[in-house]
Amino acid sequence: MNAEEERNVEGNAVTRGTSFYEAMGTNPILASESGRRDPEARVMPRKSRTELIQIAQEVINATFPEEEEDRLLEEFKKSVSHPRVSDIIYHSEPPLTAEEVVEQALAYRPIEL
Repeated sequence: MNAEEERNVEGNAVTRGTSFYEAMGTNPILASESGRRDPEARVMPRKSRTELIQIAQEVINATFPEEEEDRLLEEFKKSVSHPRVSDIIYHSEPPLTAEEVVEQALAYRPIEL
């Protein structure tokens, strides 16, 4: 272990400046239900800001059946690192526009260890 590395709670060497998920050996996009990294999982390509605004607007409008709305919300969640996207959309006071939702979701940065 060199001067730039530390050990995470599981005892694995971690380079300074890695994200929480990298330090823990997990990734919310690649994690299985057990919370461990699933090497078979595919990473969903990140959506553009315009695509995210369209998805957020569709979820806010609630014009789709619940199953479609859930799929859109999951697609949105997989494209941003904010852990509580649904709270931004459904529980903001006053309600946010689609652009404001996307701005907040993209502005979020996980704490680096």
